[in-house]
This record gives sequence, C-alpha cells and structure tokens, in this order.
Amino acid sequence: MRFPRKIVELRQSSRSGRLAFVASLVVFFVVAGATAALAHYVYEQAEVWDGDGGRCLLVRSEISHGNGGGYSKGSDLTYQQLGPQACLFEWDRGPGYLRVRYNLLKWTGTQYGICKSVDWVYNGSTANIMDVYTYWGTTPPCGTGIYGTATTGQVKYNGSWYGGRMWSGVHTLPPP
Repeated sequence: MRFPRKIVELRQSSRSGRLAFVASLVVFFVVAGATAALAHYVYEQAEVWDGDGGRCLLVRSEISHGNGGGYSKGSDLTYQQLGPQACLFEWDRGPGYLRVRYNLLKWTGTQYGICKSVDWVYNGSTANIMDVYTYWGTTPPCGTGIYGTATTGQVKYNGSWYGGRMWSGVHTLPPP
C-alpha cells in the first residue's frame, strides 16, 4: 500500500518540508479553483415579487462561455405559500402567464452597452418554471470582452403583470 506510506512520510518530514508541501497544495488548489471557475456559469437569482395571497416569482439571470461565444439564460419560477410557510410550493400558470426577456450586455470601458436582445418569450403550456436560452455561437457576438445578462421576468396574476429584473454578474468571453 504505497499511498498510506506516502502520507506517513510527509508527516515525518521536516517542518520546512511540510510547509513547502502545504504551500504547494494551496497554490495547486487556488490555480485549479481559478481554472475551474472559468469553465462555469455565473448567475444571480432572487424573489422579485411576493404578491398578495402568498404568490411569489423568482427570476434567475445567467451567463456562461457556452461554446466560446457565450450563452444567456433567463428564468421565471412561480411558487405559492401554504399556511405560514415561505413560498415553497409550485404555482402553475396557464399558457401566456409567464414571460421572460433579456439583454446581453458588454462592458465598453465606462458602462455596459446592449449587444443583443431577446424580446418577450411566453410559456406555451401550463408550468411553474420557464427557462429561455440563447447560445451566441462560437465567438462572442460583440467581440472579446466582459459580458453579462440582464433578465426581466414576469408573471400574470389577476389581469396584471408582476415581476422584476435580475443581473447575472459578469463573465469574460471568450474565456481566457
């Protein structure tokens, strides 16, 4: 059993050797963590509407590198409260009662400008969750840079639209 002996040898090494080993592990995990983070998506989500009768809407906004050019995702999630509990239970909405739109924004050096937009998309069947994705291709649609998705999600309730806007956070496209 080589592996357990190796652990014992490391424990028996000098203090400076242990410190060097620990330092190398820290560097490895920081670099590995940073590299892995570049391959993941960035998102924010929050409850943007808590209506009367215990009805709630959560909106999620996401950006990732996708196939190199990035992708954007916007989501609506509707829930309801039963009794004194928080909004935890599905609240299905009929066709046309959920809608999502978003803008792909790029940092210009002084502010974010609209690069691409997706207009309102409505649910086509009864649901409590609606996701809308756009894959922007293999190269970023407005060139290399820092991007984010600004999503607006809404739910129709008693004849009116309720909801809010959510910012995804930023992602460099294409990833370094």
